[in-house]
Amino acid sequence: MTSCLWLHAPNDTNGNPRRLYLLLKDNRVIGCADEGYHGRPDSWPHDCLAVSITAREYKIFLRRYENRGQK
Repeated sequence: MTSCLWLHAPNDTNGNPRRLYLLLKDNRVIGCADEGYHGRPDSWPHDCLAVSITAREYKIFLRRYENRGQK
């Protein structure tokens, strides 16, 4: 089963969004997309569970999963 998490942290000091989408399959991250100003990748599930995170957690998730392609 594939599911999607939308992780959102407060905007940075310049007002830029800090939001990530994680695509999960069998409890493993198979994709990561930084939302930026583009939004969710079109081919990903529309129903995502929203989770509030800190700016530090955002950086950790982005660093750890950024090499996972946008499936």
